[in-house]
Amino acid sequence: MRSSNPTQPLILADPLLGMRLGEYEVIEAIGEGGMGVVYRGVQPVIKKRVAIKVLKPSVAEDASQVRRLRDEAEAVNSIGHRNIIDIFSLGQLPDGRPYIVMEYLEGEPLDAYVSNRPRLGTGEVLSLIIAICSPLAAAHRASVIHRDLKPSNIFVCLSADQERYLKLLDFGLAKKATSFGGSTEQTSRATVTGTPNYMAPEQARGHSVSARTDVYALGVLAYELLTGELPFSGAGPVEVLMQHVSAPIPSARALAPHLPPGVDRLITRMLAKRAEDRPLVDEVRATLITEARALGPVEAFETLDPVSGGHPTLRPLMTPAHSAPAIEVMPGDTLLSQRTLRPSRWPWASAALVVVIAALVAALALTSEPAPPLPVAVAPPPVIVPASPPLVVTPPAPIPVPVAAPVMAPVPEKVPPEKVPAPKTRPSEPQTALALQARVGQLELAVARTTPAGEEPDPTALTLLRKYRVDATMVSTPDERQRLARNLDTFERTFLKR
Repeated sequence: MRSSNPTQPLILADPLLGMRLGEYEVIEAIGEGGMGVVYRGVQPVIKKRVAIKVLKPSVAEDASQVRRLRDEAEAVNSIGHRNIIDIFSLGQLPDGRPYIVMEYLEGEPLDAYVSNRPRLGTGEVLSLIIAICSPLAAAHRASVIHRDLKPSNIFVCLSADQERYLKLLDFGLAKKATSFGGSTEQTSRATVTGTPNYMAPEQARGHSVSARTDVYALGVLAYELLTGELPFSGAGPVEVLMQHVSAPIPSARALAPHLPPGVDRLITRMLAKRAEDRPLVDEVRATLITEARALGPVEAFETLDPVSGGHPTLRPLMTPAHSAPAIEVMPGDTLLSQRTLRPSRWPWASAALVVVIAALVAALALTSEPAPPLPVAVAPPPVIVPASPPLVVTPPAPIPVPVAAPVMAPVPEKVPPEKVPAPKTRPSEPQTALALQARVGQLELAVARTTPAGEEPDPTALTLLRKYRVDATMVSTPDERQRLARNLDTFERTFLKR
């Protein structure tokens, strides 16, 4: 939202300048597109700055464009995420043109941010994509599909303390799905809506779209930022769309050999031709966090994990002062779910069980009669200690000692809550792929068994386990197997409290 040249005829002859729209006064035009003009406005009393988007007269006559403006306001307010631009109100000019009032942002679009700087490093790009995942996942949870994810619709904001963060813009093409993870028909099968360079195959063909349609666009964006080129290009829009539909998926590492193999595999999955073969945004984000932490300190565009933000023990996700190597960090630094912050009920239950057992043993010791001395090297019959219900206690094996001691009721063994054993081996030599696959299966069973009745398993834990199951089938070197084994150890400490 950069100011336009004040000598442009648009600003000199614009009748909206100085007009009051609701409680806001129009100050200047700051941007113009094919559909409308964006103005800077201000609330005269408290001096609050806003951005006002007004449709052009030629576009305002199109009922579908007017509906899109209203749909954008409805979609944004149904999501309510801090990294999505906020819309305050919707109104109508005296000539009938609609307008929306939005928050005013300081910064520049992502395409300008990239073009105004040298080639971005891998760590910074991963941090950017991770930050985009949060508002996109929130939109999908609200059953909103963006359908036009591209660099110009992502705004790099600069806060008052010079920290950068992202805002997702322009939900004018957004569609409402029937449910989270569901799909929805496009407005018209005869009309292709979106930006050709970032359109998923199903979107290019006019078929139903879903949350995975946005994941495809995110994969194109990640490929472009990491390699400097688009995965598919052509002489015209139709040629580009045909490549999205049928051309083989290019490898990002062919253009960027330094790219981590895990990131390359993830981008290939995001660009899958079939929507059901692509991961969801939450899995993309979890995978990229693991890959980014392995790279060391990078510039952060997401200060705290929004799922567990605000917890006093959490540190910034990725900053030079608080970076973490790979995933081998303390559990307090790697919490990805608010559910793992809740205190477990098992320690209290275990303590109460120990107190009850200790009281029962003390009562039995006071009421039981002393048993006759044990003859040496002769095993006596079982001694029955009175209890309700009766306890049958098997004495220890005979020990040849000169003086026989009375038989005491043994202290019952403390029984911890039922846990599914999971391997905790940390071998010096890398585990085999089959052993890693078996361990992932045991961890999946452990998560299911330790989930309280009536509750759903932690979605983040399930997402990570799905990723680890895929990784276990693809690791080929000792270093990759050893790294996966360490990640499984950290998963166990974080989600199973072992």
